[in-house]
Amino acid sequence: MIARCCGAIIVLCRKAAWGASQNAQLHSHAQADIPSRLIRAFCTVRKLESDMRESIRHKALAVWKKLRALLTVRSVALLLVVFIVVTGGQRIAGSWLIPSGSISRQVVQAISKWTGYEVVSSGRSALSFWPSPKVTIEGVMLLPPGGHQSEPLMSIHRVTAGFSVMSVLLGDPVFKTIELEEPDITVAIQADGAPNWKPAGRLGELLSKPDEQADIAAAHVGRILVNAGKLHFKRDGREQAFIDEMHGTIDLRSASGPLSVDMDGKFNGQTVNVTATAASTSDLLFGKPTSFSTDLSATSGSVKASGKMSISSALYLDGRVKLVSSDTGKFASWLGLSYPALRSIGALDVDATLSSEGAKLTLSDLKLQAGNASANGALMTGWTGLAQTPFLSGTLAFDNFDCQAFMAAFINLPGSKNSAAFDIDTAFLGQLQMDLRFSASKATFSAVTMTDFAAGARIVDGHASFSLATGQFAGGTFSGELMLDDNAQAGRAASLHLEGANINLAEVPEDMRPLRFWPEATGSLELDAKAALPTTSVSKTQMIGSLKIDTGAGTLEGFDPKTFRELAGDKRFFDLSEAATGSMAFDKLDLDASLVNGVAELRHASVEGSSGRLAVNGVVPFHNSSIAMTGTLTAPPADALPDVRFFAGGAWPTVVISPASTVLNGQ
Repeated sequence: MIARCCGAIIVLCRKAAWGASQNAQLHSHAQADIPSRLIRAFCTVRKLESDMRESIRHKALAVWKKLRALLTVRSVALLLVVFIVVTGGQRIAGSWLIPSGSISRQVVQAISKWTGYEVVSSGRSALSFWPSPKVTIEGVMLLPPGGHQSEPLMSIHRVTAGFSVMSVLLGDPVFKTIELEEPDITVAIQADGAPNWKPAGRLGELLSKPDEQADIAAAHVGRILVNAGKLHFKRDGREQAFIDEMHGTIDLRSASGPLSVDMDGKFNGQTVNVTATAASTSDLLFGKPTSFSTDLSATSGSVKASGKMSISSALYLDGRVKLVSSDTGKFASWLGLSYPALRSIGALDVDATLSSEGAKLTLSDLKLQAGNASANGALMTGWTGLAQTPFLSGTLAFDNFDCQAFMAAFINLPGSKNSAAFDIDTAFLGQLQMDLRFSASKATFSAVTMTDFAAGARIVDGHASFSLATGQFAGGTFSGELMLDDNAQAGRAASLHLEGANINLAEVPEDMRPLRFWPEATGSLELDAKAALPTTSVSKTQMIGSLKIDTGAGTLEGFDPKTFRELAGDKRFFDLSEAATGSMAFDKLDLDASLVNGVAELRHASVEGSSGRLAVNGVVPFHNSSIAMTGTLTAPPADALPDVRFFAGGAWPTVVISPASTVLNGQ
């Protein structure tokens, strides 16, 4: 436009110059008319000048109008965009630009696209743009593909999603927050071992192609809020566990970023809180190791773990774990581990390095505090396969090991050796597989204290053995084994084997002595017994076994051979307690008894020393305290006294002695 104005000015100047030259020619021919011609020329120039100015003004005004109109439209558009994006004007613009059903469909389509599951909404939907844009959808269900007849994977009373208006306008919605009101989630293992939740849709495609991890890393989910949720765990259609009153958040702003979970809930009557983090969500989804930490706390205990993990075809863990419980039995029962062995532990503190191989967990560098006992060692636990019983194996070194407490964790020991009935609940034989080894500088069983202790416990295929490999006791070595069997054909049975060498028998606690008359001597002992369970007055008659005792020099308390000989010579009957005024010294003791049909039969029992020889044989039924025996008391050769033969009958503690002469004479 400016160029056009300049061109017009040049043309006018040329016209003015031409007019001046014409005037000069006229001056030479007609000098008398010069003034009039000059006036006319001046007027012509002034008129051309005026016309030029008017033309320039009109053209400049038209240019300015067009330029001003153009600048106004662009400025307003630019300011509007800035207002929408920067100042939150999308809340106002969104209500004009987004159809009411569009965003609801996009939410449903986005979930279905990524999960591959069918999303059904049976309730109403609503849009709101204040204080922030959000959509609410009621009655949402997540179904397996084509699974209208199947149990929903998830049903949600109400879903509220906060979104970006610009992302919706561009057809790729980005959700900032997703609130799930009363979600009801079911996680199930089907009869074929497959889970009901399987990667499908776009997520399944990406997970099957590890080289496309960048695609999933760009996915945006946002912050998920859970309110009044429920979670069901099922196997073969039967519910195994149930969590309700779930409240918390799942923060997943970006699949390439960290994942964090903070959730409260109610499980088996206790409030539980779970917090967990993973450094990279995409690494976790693609089965790559990523850093993690988790903290589970409940009324009766807590578990903390941290380290590296992956969830590929086999779970991988590598880190540290710490478990603390004030009542292990309650904590285990709360977790669904109802094993009798855990009920009597009491307080428990476990700190160990944790690693995994499939369904197996290894605790190494283990520091264990169970009740008053502390131990170091290594344990392995887990499952050998799907639907298999759990197993526990390892080695533990204790400072002080309570054998009775450990045994009582599995079996109810009888109150006394004379208990008329005794049973062992063998249900644990089918609940747990176990192979443990123990060692301790000191171990106790009731009143017995052992040193240099080594033992083991094994449970497999309906058979259990609790074995004492070796232990120092009463100056000698001691070993033993208790075995339990639960056989469908043979029934339930228990067997016991005890063996000691070079033991001072006087140090055996009185309530653990199998005989009323117990020698004070050093020697060996061997006991074998087997009985059906439960042991009642009837089943005791089916007990079988043997008892052997061999000792060197010692004394037999409660039996005075001299007094016994005098009473046998003077009386036809007398109470054995009348001869308990002293003791019998001996150089050798030998006892061999068999346990058959509920009766202990003394095949051979003798003590021999400087005060003579005492030999007895007979039977002692288990179901009562009665005895029936014959015996011979032989004096030392130097005394030249006849043998005293006698019968012993009655019941402990009242045993009646009848000299053989009395019986032979019919008295």
